[in-house]
Parts: sequence; C-alpha cells; structure tokens
Amino acid sequence: MVQSAKCVLSEHLCTMYGFVIAWSGIGCIFSIAVISYEWYRKLICLSRSRNSRANWHIVVRLGSIWFASFVVTCPPLFGWNRYTVEGYAMPCSVDWESTLLTDRLYVAYMFTLGLFIPLAVVLFSYGNIIRIMRTIADRRATSCPHMAAFVSRHHIRMMQMLFAMLLAFCVTWIPYGIHCLIIVFGHKKILSEDGAIFIMMLAKASIGTYPVIYACMNNENAFKAWSIRGGC
Repeated sequence: MVQSAKCVLSEHLCTMYGFVIAWSGIGCIFSIAVISYEWYRKLICLSRSRNSRANWHIVVRLGSIWFASFVVTCPPLFGWNRYTVEGYAMPCSVDWESTLLTDRLYVAYMFTLGLFIPLAVVLFSYGNIIRIMRTIADRRATSCPHMAAFVSRHHIRMMQMLFAMLLAFCVTWIPYGIHCLIIVFGHKKILSEDGAIFIMMLAKASIGTYPVIYACMNNENAFKAWSIRGGC
C-alpha cells in the first residue's frame, strides 16, 4: 500500500491516478502546440489562397494528440520508471527521486517529448504568427485583399485566446518542469515545502485551465472564424 497524507491508496490505484493525470497534462501540452502550429499554417496557407482540408483531419489530429500523449506517459505502466507518491504528501506522479539510470532516462524521455519539443513548437509558431500578422497588417489595404478580410476583430479575439492559453501553459508547466528537474538532480531543498506544493497543485489544476479560457474568451463569431476557407 502507498500512503499519501491521511489517506491510503492501493499501489494500482496510485499508478492509475498518476497515469491519468500525466496523460491529461501531456495531452493539454500537445494540444496547445498543435493549435499554435495549425494557426501558423492557416496564416501561411491563406496567403497562398489554398482550399480547406476535409473535416476528418480534425479527428485525425485529435486522435494523434492523445495517442502521442499515451506513448509518452505509458512506459511506467510497463516497468520503465513508475508512478508513486510525489513527495510532500502529494498524490501520485512519476518517480522523480529515483537514482536508477533507467528511471532517469525515462525522465529525460518524458521531458524531451512532453515539454521541450512542444514548447519549441509553440515558440516557433507564435514567433512566426506575430511576424505574419504584422506583414498582413501592412499589406491588407493594398496587395492582399483576401488576407485583409482575414485580419478582423474575430481573428484578433482568437489570437488573444491563444495567447492566454500560451501564458497559462508557461505559468503552470514550466515552473513544475523546473521543480521536477531540481528533484531529479538531488536539490530538493532549494524550494520550501509550501512553494513546492503550490507548484505541483498549479500544474495539476492546469488541466481545467484551458477549457475555462476557451469558455471565457470564445464566442460564436470567433468560432466561425476558424471555419473560414483558405486554410491548408
């Protein structure tokens, strides 16, 4: 049995809890990366006046996101690292404190595929989105009338929503990633117990952050903006 705070969880329940939280969290990170890249591609393809893809591509992308998240988070279920109590009497997560080489290799694998690569995609996409939006703003009154229609209040609203998601991603997951790396390298005492618990809770709560942002900032017109033909 695995003890956490005042409650006792069976080892299997702890494993499943840790897996579901990790799978959901990595899935959210991948979703932000895919949304950012798709928005970047939409701007690129609108400039070339290409036709939209079929709607089934959306289903494929969603399935790919959650399958990729499963690939990143399922190895502990098969013996590569494990899901255990996270420390500070917190619920279960990956065993960050293990000193075994194989366990640390999994941590490197998880961070590379589950955080560093998505973060690089997000930064690349948003950097190019800002550049393209500036270009569109300069040309919308002259040489690119079809792009001028695209730069509207609804699309600016959508950009604000995506930026809010990016900000939430950085605020919730980057501190948690740094905290986990600190534990991996054996410097657990750098953070106070209250600070560490706050960072862990912030990351776990982030799973519900993106739907709240979408509900608060989205509206029917902004949703229709996604349906404008001209994307790749």
